[in-house]
Amino acid sequence: MKVKKIFYIAAIFFFMFGFLFSESINPEYKFKVLLKKRFSKKLGILEVYNHKFMFKSEDGDLKEWSFDVVNYLEWNGGNKIKIHLKKKGLMFRKKSLNFILISPLFNDEIADNINNLIYQYHKGGMNLDVKKVEREFPFKVKAKHIHIVGECFGALTIDKRGIKYKSVDGEHDFEFFYGDIKKIYRDNPKELVIEIYKRSAKKMWKSEKFKFEILKNKTIPDEIFLYIRYRIGRKE
Repeated sequence: MKVKKIFYIAAIFFFMFGFLFSESINPEYKFKVLLKKRFSKKLGILEVYNHKFMFKSEDGDLKEWSFDVVNYLEWNGGNKIKIHLKKKGLMFRKKSLNFILISPLFNDEIADNINNLIYQYHKGGMNLDVKKVEREFPFKVKAKHIHIVGECFGALTIDKRGIKYKSVDGEHDFEFFYGDIKKIYRDNPKELVIEIYKRSAKKMWKSEKFKFEILKNKTIPDEIFLYIRYRIGRKE
């Protein structure tokens, strides 16, 4: 009986933990599209969330653009939509993303709703259960820190204080308090780019940008990403 009871408790725990850190935020819209590249086109699904665009291609590629790097969506009244990106961001970032709509039908109301989602995100108006996320802290994943030249491996830990990175070799250990972070962004759930204020950079090898790749088939869930952004905005 004791073994059964322990098994049931463990099953409930893992179910709840997995539910929290899964893609539990559902998309607001889904469209079948062609992503236009310079010399090619890619067929896939464009999903619109309340904080990002995500493109899933037929061949399995996954790309994501947080609203942090998005200015607005443009619709020409036909079957083409353009997502305008901010100039600042990752190196060699494109100025816009171009899609050809296949289905379903697009209209002015949908375009206005999507732009309103972007606007509300920039204002900080998003639904996030902060206490629920904090109850599961600390959140820890293995990560690769990408240098200007080279890389190192270690672990990222996210909690109520901020973000810590501890390298295996002990030579690239950082602690980012939320008040030091200027902004975060990513192109997919396996990536995290942290930009800090110049005043904080003096304490951290004079660098202002830190890029991490999440390892071991793990990701930083949307809830965690949104929590970091929320804390940056509050400057607590």
